[in-house]
Amino acid sequence: MVKSISLNEKLMLYLKISVVRYAFLEGAAIMGSVSFMINNNVFYLVISLLLILYLFKLRPTRKKVMGDLSFSPEEQRCFHLEN
Repeated sequence: MVKSISLNEKLMLYLKISVVRYAFLEGAAIMGSVSFMINNNVFYLVISLLLILYLFKLRPTRKKVMGDLSFSPEEQRCFHLEN
């Protein structure tokens, strides 16, 4: 039997997963910046900048959230009303 998850539960789970993903990417970008400052190697700075750009690309938009969570028509309507 499949358990039905409410819209709020889906959004909270999505938030938790997104925060963990962003934290790992941000940590890697910070480590790259520190490595650049220690070693003066531009490669680390380029990697850090690419990770920051990737973080910007991952930012949650309404369309991305709806696509990632595959809402039912009822959930889509509620999601549009809340936002």
